[in-house]
Amino acid sequence: MSLLFSDMHCRSTLIIAIDIHYKYVKRGVFLLELLLKEMLYVLLLSVIIIVLSVLIIRRFVYIRRGRKFYPEYNSMAQVESINKEIAGSGFEFEPEQEIFISKHNAWQRKFGYRNLYDEMAESFGMIIDSEPVKFDYGGKKWLIEFWKGQYGITTGAEIGVYTSKDGRHYDSAREDEELFMSFILIKNRDVLIRRHDTHWWLTGFMLGEYSKPAELTMIAEIVFPDGQMCIQFINALRELGYNRRNMSVFRNTVRIRFEKPFTRQPDSKKSIRSRFKMKINKKNCKIFRRYTRRYKYTLDKIGYIKYRAPRLYGICVQTLGIWKKING
Repeated sequence: MSLLFSDMHCRSTLIIAIDIHYKYVKRGVFLLELLLKEMLYVLLLSVIIIVLSVLIIRRFVYIRRGRKFYPEYNSMAQVESINKEIAGSGFEFEPEQEIFISKHNAWQRKFGYRNLYDEMAESFGMIIDSEPVKFDYGGKKWLIEFWKGQYGITTGAEIGVYTSKDGRHYDSAREDEELFMSFILIKNRDVLIRRHDTHWWLTGFMLGEYSKPAELTMIAEIVFPDGQMCIQFINALRELGYNRRNMSVFRNTVRIRFEKPFTRQPDSKKSIRSRFKMKINKKNCKIFRRYTRRYKYTLDKIGYIKYRAPRLYGICVQTLGIWKKING
């Protein structure tokens, strides 16, 4: 009997010991879980503090960088600086209208014109209307082509004069073949650009302006050296579809209203990729305007984004180098 009680006592003691041990283990696990949770909270809080610190510092740096920029209101020093920076592009800044124009002696002149240029335009973000007018005169085949539309982050227009012997590759007009030309680029009744000069490639591009080609109207005038050349050009226009509603003649001067092109446009212009490129152009123009909204003059805007947003500045400069990429 005493052995029975002794055995029961031992078992009771063992059960009590196990129960106490279990409670301590359970409490230890609970404390460990609590400690791990606290460590996790501390870690998360540390990450949040670090992220917020980085954002605050970054914002502070941007604000300070922005405040350090002082506008110069299209000063001659700014004009000289930007023209020096884009010298290799074949373009220069025209401060009166605050637009970019092609140089008379632009290096693009030696490459002339090929149909491939219009086909490749979409690949470089140039979504444009083109109107090539071909005619014979003086033993040569002539091409006078009109363009208007969105050139990357700029809205612009062009008139090019070219000659050829075989009608396949066209050379840029020589100096003695240049014509006096002018154009007005209109967007929804607002005049964006006015240009006139004796030239082989008359252009004008407005930075940060976004336009669909259909929104633009180009009023162009060309003065021909004699009546015969003028008549040949008029006949070529009529063959395309121009008439009294969009063409007028005074002596040797022909004026056309270029809205919707009569000639067939490159297939690439109608592609899905073309629409995607236009979305990118629109987005870049929107970003440019948002970044530079506090500044009035174009060169101040360029100076500001060059200082604060170098990547956006690179897009602007890249737009002016598009023809270099195509011809190079």
